[in-house]
Amino acid sequence: MMPHRKVKCSPKVLCPTFWGTLHFWGLLLFRDFVSDRETGILFQDGCVLQRQKEIAVWGEGPEGEEVTVALASSRVVCRVENGSWRCTLPPMEAAEGLCMEITCQKETLSIRDVSVGEVWIAGGQSNMEFFLCYDAQWEDMQCAAHENKNPRIHMFNVPRLAFPGHDKDVSECGYWFEGEDDAWPYFSAPGYSFARSLQPVLGVPVGIIGCNWGGTSASTWLEESWLKEAPLDVYLKEYEASVAGKDPEELKAASVKAFALEDSMEHRREWAGVMYGIGLEEQKEWMKKPAGPENPMGPYNVGRPGGLYHQMLEKIIPFSARGVLWYQGESDAHNMEAHYRL
Repeated sequence: MMPHRKVKCSPKVLCPTFWGTLHFWGLLLFRDFVSDRETGILFQDGCVLQRQKEIAVWGEGPEGEEVTVALASSRVVCRVENGSWRCTLPPMEAAEGLCMEITCQKETLSIRDVSVGEVWIAGGQSNMEFFLCYDAQWEDMQCAAHENKNPRIHMFNVPRLAFPGHDKDVSECGYWFEGEDDAWPYFSAPGYSFARSLQPVLGVPVGIIGCNWGGTSASTWLEESWLKEAPLDVYLKEYEASVAGKDPEELKAASVKAFALEDSMEHRREWAGVMYGIGLEEQKEWMKKPAGPENPMGPYNVGRPGGLYHQMLEKIIPFSARGVLWYQGESDAHNMEAHYRL
């Protein structure tokens, strides 16, 4: 795939309608520590930690082993239990250029360019996912970022994977980056605009974590136990009715086939044009085209209750943040009473 070009304010720079090249191991849901030791997905070079709140650092490791996390003047020791570990550092004030060291079995992972500042999560469906490169002000944003670089704004896209083993190019996800990076055009426009407005006012580093997926119900972002009581139980009832009597392997095969088309580069380019590059009449004509393979509701459908909680949101819990930018609603219009509770 062709890499995204770095911005030049003249001549006119066009937004690509396809993903950039594979960045590096940022694709992975976890960063390898040693072969059997891993840290949470967010603990990578360039990460931003929330100031004035306890800082949870976590991962996986050999059972019973001791893990030490050191950052600035703080040093915390914890132990691996049931395959997982979690150390909690005390609150810190804003800082930049730090190095976090995580040690287990005499092996040390050094995470560099760590900042402490303000962290926000950009969550929800399509209006939060909306890519920068489709924003009406995209060219102006490129020029502004090129001429007035702001290294205090760091962004991170949580990989959009619908189910374990989902084979999809998510090279714009899984690592921290700044403006003009290959992943930048595919970051949340509302999230970046919020950070661009907030950072100069606060004067501290700002980290924005994109955790969103267009067209999703709020029910897919909640752990299933929150959906067991009325009126929210309607989502679980609808799901159970959808899968009743159906072969799990057939559901999987149908979903994999549907995602193969949806995730293809050809479909991504076409869909980008339909959403952001053609007029209303052309959109109406496109809607008359035969539909692709059906992606049935089931354990591999992106909209299943609790699905994206486990696939995306749970990957960044319990990372401290100041708050959440949330946009969602249309996909729950058929269950408005329940949606108010969601």
